[in-house]
Amino acid sequence: MAEGTIPAAFGALGQVPTIVIIMLVVTLVAQLALSFTTHGRRMYAIGGNPEAARLSGLRITRYKVAAYVIASLLAGLGGILLASRIGSSQVNAGGGYLMDAVAAAWIGFSLAGSGKPNALGTLVGAVILGVLSNGLVMLSVPYYAMDIIKGLVLAGALALTYFQRRT
Repeated sequence: MAEGTIPAAFGALGQVPTIVIIMLVVTLVAQLALSFTTHGRRMYAIGGNPEAARLSGLRITRYKVAAYVIASLLAGLGGILLASRIGSSQVNAGGGYLMDAVAAAWIGFSLAGSGKPNALGTLVGAVILGVLSNGLVMLSVPYYAMDIIKGLVLAGALALTYFQRRT
């Protein structure tokens, strides 16, 4: 084995890839932290109405900085996992995943949202988009049409969210 390479035994735990296990652990920790801790509820409050949160005595700047730091750490973890998946590091390697990430969050918000963004809903949205992408590849749909179809699914999720809030 070449120096600096990771043994193949670390690639999967049984039949489950390590990346999937990491994704599930991060999702579970994020969901539990946001739902059952004081800091998570305060972050929801600041995200929902910063002025009301400020008037209730929350230190908004501190929580915003913490949210950005956590998001940066998770983005770094995602970059490391993507680099390990493709076997090299490139600055623009994740550029194609931007619309998928936004769409996964909105699909999860509209389908499993319970009125607020949550980690489990985003996981559901990511699974839906992954199944959709794999299905489109199996059907030999051209690449440019895949983005159009994903955009239509995103528009449908946004419309569903709009109509849910109206009623």
